[in-house]
Amino acid sequence: ALERLKEAAGPESAPKLDRAPTLVVASATQLGDDPIRDDEDLHAAAAATYIVLLAAHAKGLAGYWRTPEVLRTDEGRAAVGIPPDEKVLGLVYLGHPCQDKAPPERAPSEEYVTYLP
Repeated sequence: ALERLKEAAGPESAPKLDRAPTLVVASATQLGDDPIRDDEDLHAAAAATYIVLLAAHAKGLAGYWRTPEVLRTDEGRAAVGIPPDEKVLGLVYLGHPCQDKAPPERAPSEEYVTYLP
């Protein structure tokens, strides 16, 4: 599937697909008969995709989520087997970190969290 995706991406974009050893395609089925359910399914799939990133980080992996242009084309969707009734969320790139990076300094939560009475 990766070679087909690279072919669909073209010579300029294909190298970007080699930035991590593991790529996970994220998508959500959209049945089309209930727009509220389709919306909820899309958001649930996005939350699940983010959970994959959190779990990978907890295991010491680096990762990021992008939606390359190729997945917005029929050729790209076909390359990875995404049927017409699914909405593409993107690719999750996973691998071992290339560098140690300290987390950024963050303000205490009291400075930006508001609790409702």
